Amino acid sequence: MGPEKIAVIGAGPAGMAAAIQLSRYGIRPVVFEKDKTGGLLPNARLVENYPGFPDGIRGTELSALFRKQFEKGSPELKTETVLQLDLDGKEFLIRTETETYRFDRVIIASGTVPKRPGCNIDTDALACTYHDISRIRDLSGKTVAIAGSGDAAFDYALSLCTKNRILILNRGEKTKCLDILFKEVAGSPNITYIENTNISGIVKTQNGIKLQCVSGGSNIEIDADIMIFATGRDPCTEFISSEISGRTSELTGSGLLFFTGDVRNGILRQTAISVGDGVAAAMRICKGPGGDAD
Repeated sequence: MGPEKIAVIGAGPAGMAAAIQLSRYGIRPVVFEKDKTGGLLPNARLVENYPGFPDGIRGTELSALFRKQFEKGSPELKTETVLQLDLDGKEFLIRTETETYRFDRVIIASGTVPKRPGCNIDTDALACTYHDISRIRDLSGKTVAIAGSGDAAFDYALSLCTKNRILILNRGEKTKCLDILFKEVAGSPNITYIENTNISGIVKTQNGIKLQCVSGGSNIEIDADIMIFATGRDPCTEFISSEISGRTSELTGSGLLFFTGDVRNGILRQTAISVGDGVAAAMRICKGPGGDAD
């Protein structure tokens, strides 16, 4: 019998950390990533709570450092979308658009997907709608509306406000972001924060998009070029088969299946937590839950 075949689904901080740790044990995992490495980390304007960077570090820079160390371990990176994770006897099956792979153990580090917007969006307006800023980081001279009241919404606003006009639309009165972010937003002349404004629809116009909103009990319209929804995220697990879903406790308890990072951490979506999760999963594979930690 040859060495165990181990797959990692996702190459964000958790997935890369797992692969890095596995490489220390002489294991070369197969890592599946449908997009770019780094997950949501490159969206972060400044990561200020990752140890080792007392002045903070940009998400793009930290992600690049992760990638450099990840590649040093020479994992087998497959830029493919995992369509299904299933079981065939004692083996896991990973199906992509082009092939089916077999593995002995799987680390799921698939992160999250954005929640569906709770409004009607015309088909023609979809091209102006985003859920993060990875593809519009260099945007300039535009009016950008951002729906949300948490850290992501305010951080996106601060990332884009230097060259654009930003509108943050909060459907309620309370914010969920850190006080330090709220104060930075309040001090920016290019950002307008609007409370009690709920978006009911988005239509395409000749020059951009028009947001149909209910604000303070009145119907209003807001013109913008770009719409960003930062209104929450759900675990990315739609590719997991019903058989695995029904046997999750058994498979995780026996050390065959691992959930790491944002896919399992709910509101505790922090890079440092994801990295620790990835390292822990790799160590459990190689040492077992009660093994000695060197």
